[in-house]
Amino acid sequence: MKTIAIIQARMGSTRLPGKVLMELCGQPMLYHIIERVKQVGQIDKILVATSENQEDDSINAYVESVGIECFRGSAENVLDRYWGAAQAVHAGQDDTIVRLTADNPLVDAGILSKLLTYFAQCGYPYAFTSGFPLGSGGEVFSFYALKEAYENAVQPYEKEHVTPYMYREGRAVGKLTSRIDRSHFRFTVDTPEDFKFVEKVYHSLYHGTHDFSLDDIIELL
Repeated sequence: MKTIAIIQARMGSTRLPGKVLMELCGQPMLYHIIERVKQVGQIDKILVATSENQEDDSINAYVESVGIECFRGSAENVLDRYWGAAQAVHAGQDDTIVRLTADNPLVDAGILSKLLTYFAQCGYPYAFTSGFPLGSGGEVFSFYALKEAYENAVQPYEKEHVTPYMYREGRAVGKLTSRIDRSHFRFTVDTPEDFKFVEKVYHSLYHGTHDFSLDDIIELL
């Protein structure tokens, strides 16, 4: 039984092309995400899932250069890409998968750790974080939930966003809710303004290690 973090990453972005490899404190943004996820003790393996498009060759090259496995699959059907990535690392029936995206350089290891602990206890096949700043948490699901979605999802939205089939109407899901509602904060990177915000946070709190937390960022703000 293992826990696998799959980080989906693409160079294509309408508002900020190439954002996942943009330099942040001397390293690509993707580097910082990987390093922050490494701090989660329950995670056994980290995998980056990118597309087969030529523009994503640079992601594949970078990820392999830092010793992280990279899987390449469909650009549009990200659910299919996740299924292929899970197969590539021989995920099994008892395994847990963490879904992350490469535009969240402020993902919080402490929140992910709490989510995994909650998931292990809640008994639901899918769980997510709620009330935390966008980009600081994540989603967790069982291998079986991924398999079921892969085999049954038909809507383009379900295939593009991976998990909608898992939390469709009528499904009981797990929700780790923040003690303090901080959902009005936005930590994800979609625009140049988002990236400037993240730069300011990193220039203030990053000193060669990724031990700063959500509370540190809130205090800074």
